[in-house]
Amino acid sequence: MTILIVIIGGYIASGSDIVLKLGQQRIATTEDQNEGLSLQEAAYSHETDEIKWNIDAMKIQFSQDQQHINFTDFLLTISPKNRSPFRVSGERAYYNRVDGTIHMSGNIMGKSDDGYQLETDRASVNEQTKEIKSDAFVKITGPFFTVTGNGFEGQLTQQQFRVLSKTNTNIYKEVL
Repeated sequence: MTILIVIIGGYIASGSDIVLKLGQQRIATTEDQNEGLSLQEAAYSHETDEIKWNIDAMKIQFSQDQQHINFTDFLLTISPKNRSPFRVSGERAYYNRVDGTIHMSGNIMGKSDDGYQLETDRASVNEQTKEIKSDAFVKITGPFFTVTGNGFEGQLTQQQFRVLSKTNTNIYKEVL
């Protein structure tokens, strides 16, 4: 896959129209599109000093200037340094390389290796602030609690979150 991304990167830089196939299956094209490169069943990775993320998607669509990337039916793995990874799946995601934000929508389901889960319809991740947030209804579960409400904010580098309004919390005493 790395070789494919390098080849595609070379074509993106040159602005050439390309069609890449794996056997008979079309996996990438820039033909007749104003949007830029389109990939089928592909992955995209990005890394900063404190966080690394990888997104696998059924479809990845780059803008012509390569500053905006759309993902369809995705699995995002966020790996902060010194923490276990957090995986988020959903129907659509949009990455803005200019401001470092990932906006996700449609059946967002998140899960960490240490037993925390997140369910919402939309959420955003900011690379600079390491914050994940939403203004939609959210359900967050952990090893001994469930919290529901409208909107949330959390830090990817810490195990902290805050539900913003209409909060309902259940704590399971048998676990404590």
